[in-house]
Amino acid sequence: MMQWFYNILIKFAEVILWLPALFDQKIKLGQTGRKSTFKILEEHIQSDDRVVWMHCASLGEFEQGRPVLERIKIQFPKYKILLTFFSPSGYEHRKNYPHAHVVCYLPLDTRTNAKRFLRLVHPDISIFVKYEFWPNYLYELSKSRSKTLLISAVISNKSLWYRNMKNKFAALLNVFDHIFVQDKATQNLLEELGIQSNIHLAGDTRIDRTLSIANNVKPIPELREFCDTENVLVAGSTWPEDEKVISTLVNSEVFKGWKLICAPHHISEPHIKDIEKRFHNSLRYSRVHDLLPEHRVLIIDNIGMLNKIYQYGKLAYIGGGFGSGIHNTLEPAAFGLPVIFGPRYDKFVEATALIQSNGAFSISKDPELIAVFDKLSDINTHQRASDAVRSFMKRNRGATDKIIVILDKENSI
Repeated sequence: MMQWFYNILIKFAEVILWLPALFDQKIKLGQTGRKSTFKILEEHIQSDDRVVWMHCASLGEFEQGRPVLERIKIQFPKYKILLTFFSPSGYEHRKNYPHAHVVCYLPLDTRTNAKRFLRLVHPDISIFVKYEFWPNYLYELSKSRSKTLLISAVISNKSLWYRNMKNKFAALLNVFDHIFVQDKATQNLLEELGIQSNIHLAGDTRIDRTLSIANNVKPIPELREFCDTENVLVAGSTWPEDEKVISTLVNSEVFKGWKLICAPHHISEPHIKDIEKRFHNSLRYSRVHDLLPEHRVLIIDNIGMLNKIYQYGKLAYIGGGFGSGIHNTLEPAAFGLPVIFGPRYDKFVEATALIQSNGAFSISKDPELIAVFDKLSDINTHQRASDAVRSFMKRNRGATDKIIVILDKENSI
């Protein structure tokens, strides 16, 4: 009954989504892109190709799957790599990703689409990232010869699947030949559900990726000139609510002798102008050649630099915690920066673990940010927090190796 209702719902969504697509550019991109998927597959995947298929919901999941995909391409070059996305925010950013042979949208999870997709792709290995559970695709995979993996999995007992559809959820998870989880809590939950798949406590593959970036980062002369010899707070992926709190800190006595680099999550002219109004003596990165000694705040008005900017930071503030949830805390952690963020972080395993390690700190209002910042300005307190962050990253690296070793050991690839 549940499967029947789900299939009706998906078919309805397939029709009805064209209505909001008339008004929402993001939905329109997804709908238009999905129309081309089968043609792309027919043109680029041959019947005798050996295929590794990785599916990511969006850009965040891609960053978790990326280290595994790149290792597979290096170690097992005979395979053709297919990368699919559900969200335009993933596809539009990575449609030209050089380490995949084919990049496209995943068609909606109807039974017809799933059958046609898998007939064209005939994957040897199918990899889903974090919490992608598409019933029709998984059902069709269960009848195929594909080895099916779930990597970087995090599952909460508060999730919709777990609370309302335990039996169906367990049946879906049992399709996976291997499940690589990020934390012990997820491992325990899966064991309680009676999952028969091989469950491996591997950790978060993003840690491998962020450490690789940090170890190979190149200097950015313009940023080095701005920072000079002063301490710098890097505020990454900020929203207006974050910027409001940070502006109170910047205007306080405890911020004297510090500079701020602010990289907003959304880049738009109105947003940049709003940030300029909040922070006096600020300068856009696009105008960095006009840098003067009185400029104390640098506003990053482009996309793609943030994970390299942290090399110049002493502390990091990560945005999103006053909205739907914080952004990437592992990027600054890879550089050993203590991390501060807003109150909404409970869905993020790594943020909770960093707090427990005394390397991260959550705040909910202006005075708390000032107090935490003041505490971390002390050289000894800062060193302890930085050591805690580095220790956390060192303990939790290696998830990619664990996944590749299992694949190789079983001759799955």
